[in-house]
Amino acid sequence: VERRRDLPGGADVAFTLDVREETTIVGDPAALRSIVDNLLDNAVKYGGRDVAILVEPLDGFGLLRVTDDGMGFAAASADALFTPFHRAANAAGGRQGTGLGLHISRTLARRMRGDVTASSPGEGQGARFDVRLPLADPSAPI
Repeated sequence: VERRRDLPGGADVAFTLDVREETTIVGDPAALRSIVDNLLDNAVKYGGRDVAILVEPLDGFGLLRVTDDGMGFAAASADALFTPFHRAANAAGGRQGTGLGLHISRTLARRMRGDVTASSPGEGQGARFDVRLPLADPSAPI
């Protein structure tokens, strides 16, 4: 949320952050930052004006969910979004990326024994991206 002003078009977007419970994951902080940056950039790039970020533990994982009200996508194309060089033709303001952000995000998450998944109720109805990463063992020494 602090990076809103750094995202092209981000100053016009309302970001909300909901941390339901303190959640500590096992992973590389730089990789997690890259994942979050890519997801927020996509939310803005594909028309989201309201972007919600949720963090909570869920089913033995730490969940970071980014939901937007942007252009969405057909449910059948969810996995294709993670294909290298996949780009939607109708980014907001004509901004096109390299088509690598989601691929890189999923690769980084999987290297940390997690995953990134996408879902949408359909075109024009927003999108949701879930990042699941292993929770840290609270009994392990730091």
